[in-house]
Amino acid sequence: MDALTLAMNRLGNNEETMRLAARALSIGIISNTVLKLGIATVLGRGRFRLVVALGLLSLGAGSLLGLWLFW
Repeated sequence: MDALTLAMNRLGNNEETMRLAARALSIGIISNTVLKLGIATVLGRGRFRLVVALGLLSLGAGSLLGLWLFW
């Protein structure tokens, strides 16, 4: 996420590009969450898989809701 944050930091010059940067960061966070969910589901075992999947699904759902509400 650091490279995305640094790249989007340069877009904070005016309100329109700041919104674009915020959307890009939100999409990056959601895609990172999906990646981690996939890794945990494939490599995780037993209770760990269930706990991580539920946590990441709720985090992803909340992030998607926030992105949808403020798009």
